[in-house]
Amino acid sequence: MMTEAFRIAKDMGFTSIFLCGNPDFYHKFGFKGSYEYEIFHIADKTEKAEWCMALELIPGALTRKAGTINIQ
Repeated sequence: MMTEAFRIAKDMGFTSIFLCGNPDFYHKFGFKGSYEYEIFHIADKTEKAEWCMALELIPGALTRKAGTINIQ
């Protein structure tokens, strides 16, 4: 189901996916902490929140990107 969602998102023109959740579950699908891309969740004071994650659907899509996101 996850890989199908990735395919649909990519077909729709999305280059990346962000979510908040359990890293133990989502890391196996290729998600990384969004902080690794210099993108931080607005509620993360540590700037190392593993629960806020990103997945590049297109390799390099988040290169040289930075900022703050506010997802729940």
